Amino acid sequence: MSCVLHRAVLATFVGLGLLGQASSAYAEPRIEPGLWKMTPGGEFAAQMAQQMKMLEQQLATMPPETQAQMRAMLSEQMKNVGGPQMTCITAEDLKKGLTHMIQQEGSAADDECKQTITWQGKVGAVTMQCRDGARGQGRITVSSPKAVRTEMKLTGADGSPMSMNFTGEWIKADCGKTR
Repeated sequence: MSCVLHRAVLATFVGLGLLGQASSAYAEPRIEPGLWKMTPGGEFAAQMAQQMKMLEQQLATMPPETQAQMRAMLSEQMKNVGGPQMTCITAEDLKKGLTHMIQQEGSAADDECKQTITWQGKVGAVTMQCRDGARGQGRITVSSPKAVRTEMKLTGADGSPMSMNFTGEWIKADCGKTR
């Protein structure tokens, strides 16, 4: 699957879903501001875990000094890759609505991929099309103001399929140092 598609999907999922443009037959669902735990699942999580295992095997073959340098360089970038991510969603983020907040989260990838969501009650139907031919369909379900689930079926530019999902769980109102 292309790097562009991974960036687009990851950037927007961390923001609780996918979209670039939105239409709404109904009002958007509401979520609580605060600290959220986003947990990936599906093939995406399995692939990320496999890549992390391969990276660890490669590091093990390096001299200790090189290992230390590589771990220091990668530590922040690879922190929780494929595992739960903690993210802060502020009341300010949500003032313009959930759709707008998600658009902002995915904006780095907007030039490469266009996402659309159509809300019907607490469920958003998602479509994504990337310049390189990668595409996807899925849904965002806001089961309560403290629980979100995103499910996607993706096809890479090379035709390779992938499924992925994320669950979002509200942890607490105070984000602490997490931003």
